[in-house]
Amino acid sequence: MKHTQHLSEPNFFKIIAVFWTALIFYLSLDNSPNVPNISFENKDKIVHFLFYFFFVMFWFKGLQLQNFNFCLLLFFIAVSTGIIIEFLQKYFTANRSFDGYDILANTFGAVTGLLIVLKKIK
Repeated sequence: MKHTQHLSEPNFFKIIAVFWTALIFYLSLDNSPNVPNISFENKDKIVHFLFYFFFVMFWFKGLQLQNFNFCLLLFFIAVSTGIIIEFLQKYFTANRSFDGYDILANTFGAVTGLLIVLKKIK
């Protein structure tokens, strides 16, 4: 009997989480990103919020976290990742710069993800 894996299974979300994390690093550190130039107010901050919101959600689902401490650790990893990337942009890219407001948007995204995750494990 052949077993097919469902899209809701943890391994699928682990793959998505790894891909999402790699995408964040790539788009954040690429000197000339090939992304469409869509212009609206605060789009950059909304993108940062969404990157880290989904970072928390995908890793939560992929790791099947059910413990408050592990969820908190995931949150700190997300925030730390955002901070590290900002410093990498400052010191290792030519066309990127450090932006404290990006860190704030990343953190708000991670906090929102954490709050939803904590509701799910209650």
